[in-house]
Amino acid sequence: MKKLTTKKKILLSVCGAGIAAALLAVAFLLGSFVQRERDEKRRADLLTAQKVQDAAREEELGRNWIELIPGTTRDMLSPDYWKSELSSELLFTSTEIRDYQDKNPLFVAYFDEPTGRTLKLKMYDLPEEIGGHVVRTLMDPGFIDARADGSVATFVNGRQTDKAYWDALRNNCALDLIPETLTPRYCMCVQRDLAMLVPTSDFA
Repeated sequence: MKKLTTKKKILLSVCGAGIAAALLAVAFLLGSFVQRERDEKRRADLLTAQKVQDAAREEELGRNWIELIPGTTRDMLSPDYWKSELSSELLFTSTEIRDYQDKNPLFVAYFDEPTGRTLKLKMYDLPEEIGGHVVRTLMDPGFIDARADGSVATFVNGRQTDKAYWDALRNNCALDLIPETLTPRYCMCVQRDLAMLVPTSDFA
């Protein structure tokens, strides 16, 4: 067997290094491609899960047991109803409007433990400061407690909830993190959203 000359050894070393670099580049590109495919699949799975959840919610909202405000119909939930010729008709008399306003006052009544009295928090005349105990009362932790002890049966996804479920929701309320006093601020709602009794997106 002939001995390799120095020039041939250098040439073989350079070729070997080039091949190794090419293999590393291919491995890197392949890894990047696999990762991108994995990320896209995960995004697609999340979108699919979201669509399924949205469809399930729409189905739940379409059931007959969803309660409507007395005197309204399901058609009235669509903007098209109010864009129709009905918009030119008299929907409520002045007496009916006053009656509606009387039943929907612009204040929230709550029991104030320090004074032992029921007080009113007027929405258009808020005080400079509100006690933390007022906010905790308005959050109504009793709603959760009544379900945690089993006195009110509640079902989520067809299964009856247990105490651990409601204990977790009560913990999510973070009642202990509410300061002694809060400064209320007015705001304007610019987008329709869900109003939740408890901090969860579960449909019960």
